[in-house]
Amino acid sequence: MKKIVSILAVAGLAMGAQAGIWDETTNGGGDAGDLAGTAQMTSGTGGLTGITGNNAASDVDLYIIKIVDPGAFRATVLSGPDSQLWLFNLNGGGIVHNDDSTSLFSQFRGVDVFTTGSTTGMTVASQLVAGECYILGYSRYNRDALNGANTAMFAGSPFNGIHGLIAGSGPLASWTGTTSAGGAYSIELVGADYCIPTPGTAALLGLGGLLAARRRR
Repeated sequence: MKKIVSILAVAGLAMGAQAGIWDETTNGGGDAGDLAGTAQMTSGTGGLTGITGNNAASDVDLYIIKIVDPGAFRATVLSGPDSQLWLFNLNGGGIVHNDDSTSLFSQFRGVDVFTTGSTTGMTVASQLVAGECYILGYSRYNRDALNGANTAMFAGSPFNGIHGLIAGSGPLASWTGTTSAGGAYSIELVGADYCIPTPGTAALLGLGGLLAARRRR
């Protein structure tokens, strides 16, 4: 279970989800990307309680969400194939990864304690800032995140571990591992919201021109 995707869908900025569930196609306009600069921005009202999507072969789907309550935060795969979950900052820096938490489904929570990586012994919440936007990634087993040196960003075992970033690892640059088509999946979110882009967030993601165009409409 190793995969990540990032896509900054322009359609997602223009089309907000109203029911708490963000859908990769209906709301995002198509396949979510697999790198920080192409992650699909979620936009809507009323709080973000879940994400649904569809995983193609060797696909990784990345979504930009806001974490409003680090202590209560939880991301849980509810349905789909053997999965992996990832969390990055907006620069693609790694924060947390889990392969198998509940059976073959993935989960991490703010209260979880890192079992590997440079943050071993700390809680996931200690690495998060309330009100900040982050990149949540979904992949099938065996699709894993690599940094610019083409090395793994997170440990791969134990499968049920809550993995922190390997010390010295750079930000997300690519993915490795081949998977078959995964099909539909759903992720439940607690303590999260849509990421309404601020000027700072827009600049970080290269959205300044797009937001200016939207304001002129």
